[in-house]
Amino acid sequence: MSSDTTIPGLVISADHPALATLPAAQREAAAAAITAAFPGASLDALTFLHGGLSGTLVCRIQVGTHAYVLRAIVQRTPLNDPARQFASMQAAASVGVAPPVLHANVEAGVCITAYIPPPPGRSDHMGDRDTVQLGELLRRLHQGPSFPPFLDAFELIESGVGQLEQHGVTLPRLVRAVMEQHQRVRRVLAPHLTSAPCHNDLNPGNVLSDGERLWLIDWDGACMGDPLFDVAGLLHWFGMDDERKARFLTAYCAGTPSAHLQAKLLLMEQVSWCFYMLVFLLISLGPDGVGALDTVPVGTLPTFREALAEIKRGTLALSDVHERRRLSLIMAKQSLAQMAQPA
Repeated sequence: MSSDTTIPGLVISADHPALATLPAAQREAAAAAITAAFPGASLDALTFLHGGLSGTLVCRIQVGTHAYVLRAIVQRTPLNDPARQFASMQAAASVGVAPPVLHANVEAGVCITAYIPPPPGRSDHMGDRDTVQLGELLRRLHQGPSFPPFLDAFELIESGVGQLEQHGVTLPRLVRAVMEQHQRVRRVLAPHLTSAPCHNDLNPGNVLSDGERLWLIDWDGACMGDPLFDVAGLLHWFGMDDERKARFLTAYCAGTPSAHLQAKLLLMEQVSWCFYMLVFLLISLGPDGVGALDTVPVGTLPTFREALAEIKRGTLALSDVHERRRLSLIMAKQSLAQMAQPA
């Protein structure tokens, strides 16, 4: 059945076979969302795309001949708030940064968006055109409609340290050294902070290409914040060298980036390293806390760019708790090395 062909009165029920793989608690909300978004249409398939760490299930649903993405928030926390997420997603979609939103129900914690299919012969390599597009896309996001407020990067860092302390974790020496420098960075940046709608997790998995243009997805951490925190994180996770970084910043600024922006960005990069350093410690907590990280020889740690290459080759698996802890130390080492430079 085509999604354009509907049967009046057809309602998707919670016991639909395609929904059987969802947790029981989410089936009714998912069925209601699909029925509301596509009245009278058939649900032909549901497959998981990803989900777990954030407390959100992300599925590809087939409705007639068309595919869509259904997100169901399983575990609600202040960091995983459907009201903030869905409002941010809809604001970003209104300026063409996020895929169109077809349905969003905050109370049920379920939304449905357009599905962005990967182009034929998809490659992980980002070419010059993509680098420029990414700069333009991020500029449109930061100049777009406001997002709901939440914790900024500095408050999230404080929260992360507090959570580690609650778990009785003694921060490794490398991490403590970064935290000491972080206080200096924060004091210097304080008078220069601005506010804009931010995504706050611009890793390559959250940037999709349909072969013609780029889209940003997964708005779990979105809120108002300093836009250069987004820029810094993106530069890190995409492993941009100086040449690509220059092209990206020129596109982002719609011209030559000012000396002030570049100086502020250099400091904001340290905030990004610090934030993700703590995130990877938090998501690697186990019965042993974070393990005996002070016994890891610092000289054996690769650069972050080398670690990205390991992730791409599959030799550094982020599903492994010990590798997450190692990545946290790699970020700490990278930040300290950068802060030791004359700039």
